[in-house]
Amino acid sequence: MKYEDYKKKIGKIAGVLKRNDTLITTNRKGHNHRDLNFKQNQKRINTNNLDNILSISENSIDCESAVT
Repeated sequence: MKYEDYKKKIGKIAGVLKRNDTLITTNRKGHNHRDLNFKQNQKRINTNNLDNILSISENSIDCESAVT
Protein backbone atom coordinates (compact mmCIF):
# COMPACT_ATOMS: atom_id res chain seq x y z
CA MET A 1 0.00 0.00 0.00
CA LYS A 2 1.18 3.50 -0.74
CA TYR A 3 1.41 6.21 1.88
CA GLU A 4 -0.89 8.37 -0.29
CA ASP A 5 -3.64 5.75 0.09
CA TYR A 6 -3.04 5.64 3.83
CA LYS A 7 -3.34 9.43 4.03
CA LYS A 8 -6.71 9.23 2.25
CA LYS A 9 -7.98 6.70 4.80
CA ILE A 10 -6.80 8.86 7.69
CA GLY A 11 -8.30 11.94 6.03
CA LYS A 12 -11.74 10.30 6.06
CA ILE A 13 -11.42 9.47 9.75
CA ALA A 14 -10.19 13.00 10.50
CA GLY A 15 -13.24 14.42 8.72
CA VAL A 16 -15.55 12.45 11.00
CA LEU A 17 -13.63 13.64 14.05
CA LYS A 18 -13.84 17.29 13.00
CA ARG A 19 -17.62 17.09 12.50
CA ASN A 20 -18.33 15.62 15.94
CA ASP A 21 -18.53 17.30 19.29
CA THR A 22 -19.24 14.08 21.21
CA LEU A 23 -16.88 11.54 22.72
CA ILE A 24 -15.16 9.33 20.17
CA THR A 25 -14.24 5.64 20.43
CA THR A 26 -13.00 3.00 18.04
CA ASN A 27 -15.38 0.35 16.84
CA ARG A 28 -13.10 -2.37 18.17
CA LYS A 29 -14.06 -4.45 21.19
CA GLY A 30 -10.76 -4.04 23.02
CA HIS A 31 -8.37 -6.49 24.62
CA ASN A 32 -9.74 -6.79 28.12
CA HIS A 33 -12.83 -8.11 29.85
CA ARG A 34 -14.07 -4.73 30.98
CA ASP A 35 -17.71 -3.70 30.58
CA LEU A 36 -17.90 -1.83 27.27
CA ASN A 37 -21.32 -0.22 27.85
CA PHE A 38 -19.57 3.14 28.16
CA LYS A 39 -19.10 3.07 24.37
CA GLN A 40 -22.86 3.14 23.70
CA ASN A 41 -23.14 6.94 23.94
CA GLN A 42 -19.97 7.68 21.98
CA LYS A 43 -19.45 8.17 18.25
CA ARG A 44 -17.83 5.02 16.89
CA ILE A 45 -15.01 5.30 14.38
CA ASN A 46 -14.49 2.25 12.20
CA THR A 47 -10.78 1.43 12.01
CA ASN A 48 -11.15 -2.12 10.67
CA ASN A 49 -9.80 -1.19 7.24
CA LEU A 50 -6.49 0.02 8.70
CA ASP A 51 -4.96 -3.41 8.09
CA ASN A 52 -2.13 -2.87 5.62
CA ILE A 53 1.62 -2.98 5.85
CA LEU A 54 2.97 0.33 4.57
CA SER A 55 6.67 -0.46 4.33
CA ILE A 56 9.26 -3.01 5.37
CA SER A 57 12.91 -2.22 5.97
CA GLU A 58 15.79 -4.20 7.39
CA ASN A 59 15.08 -2.96 10.93
CA SER A 60 11.38 -2.15 11.03
CA ILE A 61 7.90 -2.61 9.63
CA ASP A 62 5.58 0.41 9.27
CA CYS A 63 1.97 -0.71 9.43
CA GLU A 64 -1.55 0.47 10.15
CA SER A 65 -3.20 -0.08 13.52
CA ALA A 66 -5.25 -3.21 12.71
CA VAL A 67 -2.40 -5.31 11.30
CA THR A 68 -2.02 -8.57 13.21
